[in-house]
Amino acid sequence: MAWQTSPADLSPGLKAVQPASEGTTSVVATFLRRAAISLEWRRFALAAALALVASVLFLIWTAFRLGGDRTTIAIDDIGEGVASGIAAISLLFAAFRSSGRTRTAWALLAMSAASWTIGEAIWSWYEVFQGIAVPFPSAADTGFLLAIPFAIAGVLTFTTAPRRLATRGEAVLAGVIVALSLLFVAWALGLRTVYDQSTYLTANGTYGAIGSVLDIGWVTGYLLLALAPLWPVSAVERESEEGPIELWQMALPWVATLAAALMAIRIALINQAMDQFETVLAGSIGVLFVFNQILTHRDSLNLLVNSKRAEAQVQARTALLNQVIVQAPLGIARVGTDMTILDANPRLGILLHAKPAAMIGDSIAHFMPPEEMQRVVQSLQPLWTGAADTVESDSHALRADGSNVWLHWSATSIKRRGGNTDFFLAMFEDATAQHTAQEAAMANLAGLERLSQLKSEFVSLVSHEFRTALVGIQGFSEMIRDQDLTADETKAFAGDINNDALRLNRMITEMLDLDRIEAGRMTLNICPVDLNSILTDAAERARAVSPKHTIEANLDPALPAVRGDSDRLFQVVANLLSNAVKYSPSGGEIRLTSVAKDGMVEVSVIDHGLGIPADFVKRLFSRYERFEDKTKAKIIGTGLGLAITRQIVDMHGGKIWVDSTVGVGSEFHFTVPVATPVAAN
Repeated sequence: MAWQTSPADLSPGLKAVQPASEGTTSVVATFLRRAAISLEWRRFALAAALALVASVLFLIWTAFRLGGDRTTIAIDDIGEGVASGIAAISLLFAAFRSSGRTRTAWALLAMSAASWTIGEAIWSWYEVFQGIAVPFPSAADTGFLLAIPFAIAGVLTFTTAPRRLATRGEAVLAGVIVALSLLFVAWALGLRTVYDQSTYLTANGTYGAIGSVLDIGWVTGYLLLALAPLWPVSAVERESEEGPIELWQMALPWVATLAAALMAIRIALINQAMDQFETVLAGSIGVLFVFNQILTHRDSLNLLVNSKRAEAQVQARTALLNQVIVQAPLGIARVGTDMTILDANPRLGILLHAKPAAMIGDSIAHFMPPEEMQRVVQSLQPLWTGAADTVESDSHALRADGSNVWLHWSATSIKRRGGNTDFFLAMFEDATAQHTAQEAAMANLAGLERLSQLKSEFVSLVSHEFRTALVGIQGFSEMIRDQDLTADETKAFAGDINNDALRLNRMITEMLDLDRIEAGRMTLNICPVDLNSILTDAAERARAVSPKHTIEANLDPALPAVRGDSDRLFQVVANLLSNAVKYSPSGGEIRLTSVAKDGMVEVSVIDHGLGIPADFVKRLFSRYERFEDKTKAKIIGTGLGLAITRQIVDMHGGKIWVDSTVGVGSEFHFTVPVATPVAAN
């Protein structure tokens, strides 16, 4: 698996929204900048028009020699000097307004124009003011010659010019090769004849006094140089990274050299001999072309070395990033906009119990329930709309083996250069332990809240029961004390007082028993016990308490003895029978059974009373829990009896459960282990 994404491919994040004041300032600045550019355009247009008029007038004057030869000579010499002087002033002004390499470039071009102006001034002094021929050589030639290197240096100094030494050398050599090749071709095609017969340049190299209309080239050229600094452009100097020479740039000297070679072949084919100048040109072209190829080859080698070095750095960086992703403790994946997994690291495979190679090309929906997948897609909407750079959430995922896992994930949108989303970079972390702990904490909190509520209800209930019993005891005792009662009435009131006292004693006993059991302070007197005897005794007492119920005891006569505490087992049976009586307020049959199986004795108490809802059965044996049907009469109790019963059965090594149907009745069952027989001596 190779991860090809590098940080350089990541598009920048959303730009911060500017405040209103900054936006207003930006609008004003844009307006002023446009107004300034408009003013510069008008200024450039005016200067260009003046330059055009001056060029046309110069051309007409020199072509028709208005005013005679002497006036034409003056216009020709002074006109060239004035044009170069204007160019020098304009270029110097541009240098003062610029900075960096641009300032240097304008300054060098200004020096070139100034040098030519000095040469023209000396030339005009001889021809115009002295009326004599210009000596050869003269100081004017120095000004003309110095203008050439200044101009070349200025052109090469601009920010758009080549900066590497090899590239600069290639540019200069290519220019010279092209110039010499064109000169060779032109010389062979007839420029030599023009040179020999021209009145403008004589055969011995002297310059004609009157000049020529060709001098319009000097005037126009320098006026164009004067216009160059006035061209409306941004004052900010922009420098871009210089790349290799393009093919068309390399082809220019090749094409020029090819043209010169073809011309040389033509000269040979027509049996025309090359003169000395043509031979020097041909040799110079060949030598310069060799040097040009050497510099080109050197530049290519340097670029190749730099390219290999950069490629090695990219490969090393890519390998490092891949290693980091592969060894990352988090699951990492590239997910397409269609929710398809494009790449996955080994850790993600471990989280989802799948091989990373098998996951590639699969959909995220394969590892999530449909409703969870819809929620994930909805969560990713801010990434598609650009409202957020990263989103994160927790999701319930399905492993490849069908097991469940909670994943905490975060996704980042990776965009193409055009701004569209290319894919999502997602990271996953196993959050099952956190969710399990959170769910347990929530369950514990709910349990504590439920327990607190039950305690409050229990305190209220116990207070009510205590107050009811005490009111009865107080009332009946006051009647016995203050009224003349018969013996039978006194006996009846005494019985009521005794029943209320028993109720108080039972409630206090239940609370103390539960406290001792939960504190681990209750001890059992374990010994072989005849459970049928306990069941028979408990049934007889229940019949005496509730005559309207029919209590049947269907006991196994061959029931073996059990290991237990007879008092506590009697408490269990009595509590279950008491509940059966209370939750069968209309009377009816209550059946008590016993049976031995698998080393345990099972006891069942079956009634045909109200029944218990299924959702309440699971918490029926918890403390303070007491089921009441709001449509029926109030059932007295504290909600501690079944909790105590369960604790006692658990202490005997048995278990207790209930099967109940609302409106049909309930069946309570509990088991205790059979007593192990003692071997005879």
